[in-house]
Amino acid sequence: MNGLKIIRQSLIFLMLTFGMLAHARADDTGFRIMRAELPLRQGQHQLDVDIDYGFSNAVIDALDHGVPLTLVIKLDVMRENAWSWDAYILQERKNFEIRFYSLTKNYQLTLLDTGDKRSFVSLNSLVRQMSKLSIVLEKAGRLIHGEHYQARVAVTLDIEALPLPLRPIAYFSPAWYLSSPWYTWTFEG
Repeated sequence: MNGLKIIRQSLIFLMLTFGMLAHARADDTGFRIMRAELPLRQGQHQLDVDIDYGFSNAVIDALDHGVPLTLVIKLDVMRENAWSWDAYILQERKNFEIRFYSLTKNYQLTLLDTGDKRSFVSLNSLVRQMSKLSIVLEKAGRLIHGEHYQARVAVTLDIEALPLPLRPIAYFSPAWYLSSPWYTWTFEG
């Protein structure tokens, strides 16, 4: 009888815990792509993207306590009306790292692919800079002028790049699942 009571209490605790987790993201957190395009500038295609970053309080708190955050911008381009998986002409991933340095009270944005770094006096100024990105695409030479393509872009917080002790918390907390839905559009190469 006593074992049944413990099981019942455990089930109630789990139901309440998962209920709270389900409602933890009811605030205005999450990422959203507002606009994206692939213009041709000086003979090179660039990804111009406007992103609305809604960081959760848990993520901001971790950042302010020295936890580096890695954001991944994913771009896929395929021929318009293509049916097969090999129709992808271009798949690029750009990794950005955000860090806070408590000694200097500065935030640092690093493009991990190139090592380029910029410092900011506030998180708001860093987010404002990251909200309007223009990224040169090295592999865009595969695009054929005059052909029609479909593109999609998304941004996500990379939980796998978090420090190992924080990952289990991030896996089970909706506050850490920050990702935009795919933004799709068509364009002419």
